[in-house]
Amino acid sequence: MPVEAGTRVGSFVVHEYVGHGRLGAVYRAFEPAGGSVAVKVLYRLSDPASRERFNDLASCLADVTHPNLLRILDHGVLDGIPYLIEEDVGGETLAERFRRHTMRRPAALRMLGGVAAGLDHAHRNGVLHGNLRPAQILLRADDDQPLVSDLGLAHLRRHQGMTIGGADGTAEYLAPEQIKGEAANAASDRYAFAVIAYQLLVDRAPFEGELEAVLDAHLSARPNAPSRRNRALPVELDAVLLRGLAKDQSTRWSSCTHMVNAIASALGEPEFLRFQASSSPDPSSDRMRLRKTPFWRRRSGRGAGTRAGRL
Repeated sequence: MPVEAGTRVGSFVVHEYVGHGRLGAVYRAFEPAGGSVAVKVLYRLSDPASRERFNDLASCLADVTHPNLLRILDHGVLDGIPYLIEEDVGGETLAERFRRHTMRRPAALRMLGGVAAGLDHAHRNGVLHGNLRPAQILLRADDDQPLVSDLGLAHLRRHQGMTIGGADGTAEYLAPEQIKGEAANAASDRYAFAVIAYQLLVDRAPFEGELEAVLDAHLSARPNAPSRRNRALPVELDAVLLRGLAKDQSTRWSSCTHMVNAIASALGEPEFLRFQASSSPDPSSDRMRLRKTPFWRRRSGRGAGTRAGRL
């Protein structure tokens, strides 16, 4: 059921419909003081079990704050339907930016550094993305700050029996283990991040074409070396990006931040090594400081455009 303009959701009043996704709809709302927010109404999560999983996720996300993660301001239930209230950053998605023009190298590195910092922070706090792609990276209108959105929602979609990949453009970013039907994990998110890095720097995704061909390529094909597809790139970059796209999870980068540092070194951009922050996971292993029970392992025992494109 659509939410009518003028409906109060928490302390906000719905103003207009923005778009629709696979889990529900997104609306713009305002508070009395005039600030705008995005209200995500998750119609597909109306049954009791789904609402309980949603509450687990929303409570977890409230504790996971970072300058490069979209802030969750509130959550609740409206007429039996769960909702999230998120900050409204204006701007566009990285997918929309891709369609408009090629990003220059300094801007691409800044973008990757911000996304890496946010994603690594989420992983250290026990939260996966599970469906990372450019449509779910928002660029703040006033400064182009990248913000990762929709953390954990892929976990909820999985429980609803909804697969990822296909019409929403996800297939280009799926890790091999996800294509095999295995649950996503932190290494799967880092694979998707490597695809985005490849696309930003090469100006093409590593695998393109029809859905089945792309999925098969993720499973068995070796990506073309970046320096062969873009002659302006140094050969030193090839090993960095191809490691991020390894089929074997254990050989991928241990964090997104370390991958960005390696990219900066390969490109001869040492000033970007500032992303090697003290908050990075230990580069020697994937034993990150997770919550005692990471969100994606709760209950199930398994790992798990427009603003509407992020649902």
